[in-house]
Amino acid sequence: MKSSANSSFKVQPASVAIIAFAYFLIVVTALYFLNPSYSLFRSFAGTYDLGSYEFLIASTFFSLGFGALALVIGLYRGITQSARTSSAH
Repeated sequence: MKSSANSSFKVQPASVAIIAFAYFLIVVTALYFLNPSYSLFRSFAGTYDLGSYEFLIASTFFSLGFGALALVIGLYRGITQSARTSSAH
């Protein structure tokens, strides 16, 4: 039986992307309930960066970028080497 210390743990890019996008949705929803005077439909999280929750909204945009990067890495790994090197006609 393998011990957990010897087994290599590989993080899947799709899992990272799902967690990052879920974080975005949870925090944006929480920000709405923390300050309901702002409408997400009139101003998409733009006015949150001026208040006391600026760290949270900045972290949501970071998580969206990180999730998108994880998807790009996953797509790159999923494409075969021959498909990467062949030119489109």
